[in-house]
Amino acid sequence: MKRFVAFIFMLGLLQTAAAQQWVLDFTIPDRLTGLLGGTVDSNGDAVMIGYYGTNRTFLYPWVAKVSTNGEYEIANYIDAEYYGTYLLSIIQLRNGNYFSAGIAQDTVSGLGNWIFTMIIDKDLNIVSIRRYEKDSIADAVESGALLLDNDGTVILSGAYRKRDANNVNNSRAYFYRFDEDANILGKRYVVGEAGSPEQYINQYECCQLLKEPLTGNIIVLGEGTGGWLSCLFYDDDFNFVREYQMKDGYMPYFLPAACSDYWYSDHELLLLGDKNDDVIENWHLGLAKINLDGYVEQCETVCHNDTMCENALFRNGMTSVNDSTMYGIYFSFKSMGWPDITGVFLFDKDLEVLGSKFFNDEEYIDYSSQFILSFEDGSCLFPIQNCKSYENMAICKLMKMSREDFNPIPCGVSKIPKEQLEALVFPNPASDEIHFDISGLPTGKEHRISISDAMGRLVMSRIIRGEGNALTVGIADFEPGIYAYTIFSGEKVSSAGKFVKK
Repeated sequence: MKRFVAFIFMLGLLQTAAAQQWVLDFTIPDRLTGLLGGTVDSNGDAVMIGYYGTNRTFLYPWVAKVSTNGEYEIANYIDAEYYGTYLLSIIQLRNGNYFSAGIAQDTVSGLGNWIFTMIIDKDLNIVSIRRYEKDSIADAVESGALLLDNDGTVILSGAYRKRDANNVNNSRAYFYRFDEDANILGKRYVVGEAGSPEQYINQYECCQLLKEPLTGNIIVLGEGTGGWLSCLFYDDDFNFVREYQMKDGYMPYFLPAACSDYWYSDHELLLLGDKNDDVIENWHLGLAKINLDGYVEQCETVCHNDTMCENALFRNGMTSVNDSTMYGIYFSFKSMGWPDITGVFLFDKDLEVLGSKFFNDEEYIDYSSQFILSFEDGSCLFPIQNCKSYENMAICKLMKMSREDFNPIPCGVSKIPKEQLEALVFPNPASDEIHFDISGLPTGKEHRISISDAMGRLVMSRIIRGEGNALTVGIADFEPGIYAYTIFSGEKVSSAGKFVKK
């Protein structure tokens, strides 16, 4: 039996000439409701998969389809046949149906005994469901990522758990290929021959699947040898081809939680992930331009806050509309155990942050997101979910925001007569724009400025480029108060101080 609920609701919060913004409240009393993954279909609607139930033990799948104007319909699939399913990924097939995959479990561990697939049509009616028992080599399976291949088949990759002779619980890769009816066309549970590179991919996690344009190889963005972020390359039969680790040159600490939604060329990717100083309290967001031939072309630390630790989402944390409209979503905390706070930022292909939003109002404390999507009108869509405890896991709000909501801050390098450079920052106080003396910065290095408000919230992080001796920043939209700024040369602090916005 399928219980179907369809209704329309829209709460308008903001209106602009470019787009209409809204927030949908999906909280259901005494029920756990969470959205874990989504896609934007060929009609421009967001289709999102998640869970619904009375507690963590009794979960069933549910789907929400949302249009750009806030109209939506929801399908709850409450039946013994669907009990214990945990779906993370959903894509649209060529025939218009939606293909979702995850695991079916009989415990609360988050590990499964079965691979679970569910196909639904455009009206959110179930077309088919399938359960496939895990390979006998695996102790348990975890859900992963989906990819629609060029031939219309579907690839699923996730991790399976296996304890070794020393009772160490390792995770390795599994791959499935399905047709449009979720019949298995091929599969592989990776073991790795002795001495082969695969033997050492023993803490595998799959963040995202991509297709390499030039070779057709499957690219896995995930965790590889030594726990570092790796690009793992497999052929169409799931044979290992090569590995490219994010552990070289000036990018030594790019962590496994990374995703990409932008190709510079057939062999260059833009990555969003974590970049740290080898300790958890120093994790911050990183943007990187990588070449699939095996090297990093550019890497920037973004949304850097000295008092907070920023974490990228494990998957689906980046979405792009075009070269100049890209969104990243993350969560921040002061230290382990502190409340999570959601942040969203706008950036471009040059790895420059153009604006950001930080949801630290009391109603959003301890709420975080699972993914972010983009509509064709340039807006973004993301859920914010309660994460205080398993028994409180309920969607609070589904938010749509436009590019204009991020208030991109005017910023540029200019040339000012030397006699006017009377202070490191001037005028101070300032009302519309403020100038920072950068005449002493060394040449040939990347420079960056970050500005935080009196509460430590990041309001701007920008790469400094161009010829000149002063950095001019527009602050007309800043709230009155005291702000702290830091100018970095590479990763070292060149200057720091405070200014007052009148």
